[in-house]
Amino acid sequence: MDVTLGPWTAEMSVEEKERKPLIQAMADAAMSKARATPGITPKEASMGKPAAKGFTVSGKVTHAVKEGSDVTVRATFTLWVDGTFSNVAPLKGEATASGMGTRGAEEALRAVTESRVKTLLDAIKTGRAKKAR
Repeated sequence: MDVTLGPWTAEMSVEEKERKPLIQAMADAAMSKARATPGITPKEASMGKPAAKGFTVSGKVTHAVKEGSDVTVRATFTLWVDGTFSNVAPLKGEATASGMGTRGAEEALRAVTESRVKTLLDAIKTGRAKKAR
């Protein structure tokens, strides 16, 4: 089953120099998880929009907060069906990395992305995900 991945974005409150690496980390983690999921063929979102037909998983980094040597990242993941919201509520994710700076934020975000994408792919595969009415 084809599943479109993206768009991947970040809130304007996330420091500009961190946005691109964090967005790339989300995209890479989602693609890796989808490729490793039997029965799923991942496709990248085109033109920064959910696919007009089929399932799309997208994500947005909402916070990247540094406190001392710790970095906490938060993100929200959304499942779309035919370009509109699905019946599956957006999933929030949060992860903290200690002592690794921006690199730690990327690794933390990769872990939370893999977890949330797995949850959404499972909803698709089991037939629980449908277009919102």
